Formats: sequence, structure tokens, C-alpha cells
Amino acid sequence: MTTLFSQLNNTQPGFIYAGPWIDDTYALRALWIWFPSSDVSSPVLSSFTQGSCPTVAFGKGRFVQPTYYGNQYRYHIWDASNTADTRTPWSTADLATAVNANQPSFINYANGMFMSTPYNNNARVGDVLTSTNGWNWTTYAGVLPSQQGGWRAPQYNTVTGTWLTRPNDAAGSFHRSADAGASWTSVSSIPTTNSAGCAFDNGRWIITDGTYNVNRVWQSLDDANSWQSVSIPTGMSFVNGITWNEYDSQFVIVGGNWPGDGSIDARVYTSPDGTTWTARESGSTKVALNNVKGDNAGNYIALGWTYSSSYNPTTVYMYSTDNAATWTAGTLPASCYLPYGWEGKLAWGDIRLGL
Repeated sequence: MTTLFSQLNNTQPGFIYAGPWIDDTYALRALWIWFPSSDVSSPVLSSFTQGSCPTVAFGKGRFVQPTYYGNQYRYHIWDASNTADTRTPWSTADLATAVNANQPSFINYANGMFMSTPYNNNARVGDVLTSTNGWNWTTYAGVLPSQQGGWRAPQYNTVTGTWLTRPNDAAGSFHRSADAGASWTSVSSIPTTNSAGCAFDNGRWIITDGTYNVNRVWQSLDDANSWQSVSIPTGMSFVNGITWNEYDSQFVIVGGNWPGDGSIDARVYTSPDGTTWTARESGSTKVALNNVKGDNAGNYIALGWTYSSSYNPTTVYMYSTDNAATWTAGTLPASCYLPYGWEGKLAWGDIRLGL
């Protein structure tokens, strides 16, 4: 209990960028990059810890990062600001070592529960794992159809209480669970082969469409049974990522614009309802944004990669301190590579919000 009180007193709210790839060979050099909410312009690189962590979720007062290879433990990060600590606790009891199938790589937290979906090197039916505390997990074996590759971290519908996931390659269909992950039903085809992000609120699902210069997102008003295109202002050639922020009640989409000189400039739009969109970042910062997240104090972080003939790592990221209205380019502590389609690598949390 003394340790917990110490954590509560010392831990500050902030953002984690999970398992950053420090170069274009996908090499992991650190467990996370920390952006304190008190100063989102000053990110810090954590110490190296073994195990690639493709996604991260915050719940029950801690960040949880699943691993991708080998023993597949999960890191429980109570004090992400302590980037020198290499003694981060992890859970292992529920997972066999050296398993190369149904790797529980993608994670989300909603409605009091963590939910994790798998990555498979070869096509096979997928397991879904759930936990109310992040330590003890229930496995629902073979409940997702056969798929080579990954399943996106499930998103939660706060109106119907259902969960939604889809294949990473966007070539299949949305699957929905009405029983907290125990079973899944195919409900609709993915309307675009270039969907990278998905978010729910305001009674609708919104997914991004990264197809070049189509100037649209897709919405569903019937819990993913059907989809309709929604136009967005011109100027965002690639719509790559999305978040809904419950604290300022808005959707935020990020991506990039092709100015015609062989590079991509950062772009950010916001919407209170998923229908009417306003351009917020329209400058010439050379980063294609792929992940975005906001907090409860008006701060946002957006990350991606740079493009010059090919995609490359970058030290550039974007941040906002005024509810995504204006954006500033920041400098990462290392040159990182956050590819298109890797949603869920950015999370915000505050241990004081509840355990």
C-alpha cells in the first residue's frame, strides 16, 4: 500500500508512444516515449526493455503494453514518467512461452475491461483475451475467423455496449461482439481498402479512408451494419488516423497533404459530430501523421513518419495545447518510424482517474 500511495503522489498524467521503432529496420530501442501533460513539448525516451510492444492501452490506473514476440508478457506501467526504471512489472502466468500463434498484440480498454486481439504469422482462427484487471485474462479461443496477420484492437460502442474489430489489412469485414468478446459476428464489409483508424461517439462510428485525395471518411449510424461516405474539406490527401476525445467532445483526424514536391505535409481536422469538419493544421511541417490522442487538459499529440521518395523515420511530431485548434512541430528524443495503419500506439492516462 505504501508503494501505491507513492505512485499516486509521484505519477503525473501524460502520453505514451508504445514501442517506438527508432529506425527504418523496425529496431526497438525503448519501451516507450513519454510526453508529460504538463509539458507536451518535452518528450523523454525510456530505457530499453526487451519485447516489442505494438500497442498500448490505459486502464485501472496503469498503462498496459502487450508484447509481440517470444514470451508475450504484458508490461504494467504505473509511472511512465520514470523512464529510467527497467524493473517494470509484467504478467506471464496466462501465456505459454515461445508461442508463435495468436500473439495477443493489440489492446484496448473500455467499460472497465481490457480486450486484446491477436496477430498470426499464418492463417488460423483467432483468440480474443479479456481482463478486468490487466493481470488475469480469460481466453475465448478461435472466436475470430481464420486470418493471416492481425486484428485491430477492439473499439467500444458506448450506446449499444458492443465491441468492434476488423482485420489489419482491411480486406475483410467488421466483426461485432455483443457478449464482451465471447463471440463475434461479421456485420459488414470494410468500405475502403485503406482504412487505418476507427473511433466511436456521438452515436456513430467513423473510420478513416487513406486512399489518395478522396477527401472523405466513412460513418455508420447503425452500429457498423452499413456505411456512408462523409466529405471533408480538400487539403488532406491522406486521412490516416482518428481519435474521439471525451473530454472536449470532438473527433480529430490526422494525415498528410501531397504538395507536389515529393514530400508530405502534416494535416489535422476536427469535428464535433463526425459530419462537419474544420481544418486545423495546414502548414508545411514535413510529417505524415498516423496516430493522434488527446487528454483532459486541452493537449494533443500526433505522430507519424516522413516522406521523401520513400517513407522514413523522423524526429518531428506535432502537438497542441488548445484543444487541437492550433498545432506546433516538436522534436522527438530519437528518430522514430510510425507507419500508416498502426493505430493504437499512442495512449493517454492519469493514475488518479481510478484503479
